[in-house]
Amino acid sequence: MACVFPPADTPVVLTLMPGEPGVDHLGVRHSDGTSLLQQLSRLGRTPSEGVVCCHAEKAEAWLSDPDGRSWEVYAVTDEAPAAPVSTGCCA
Repeated sequence: MACVFPPADTPVVLTLMPGEPGVDHLGVRHSDGTSLLQQLSRLGRTPSEGVVCCHAEKAEAWLSDPDGRSWEVYAVTDEAPAAPVSTGCCA
């Protein structure tokens, strides 16, 4: 189970997942779909919509930084979707 730490005064969320040591991926969570679309538009990308992982539905895009690290850029669209999914992201 993930431990999520969303600071109240900054748009950064720290999520710690049990498992292998090291960084699996980094993420930037947007507060809403509009800011996500604006950010991805500047990067020439469009999000995948309706992605359900565990307990949330989201719009997301995956990017890689110059060092090859994966970045998930996303906005949660539904905190409690009707059909939660148990996948590798939360297994």
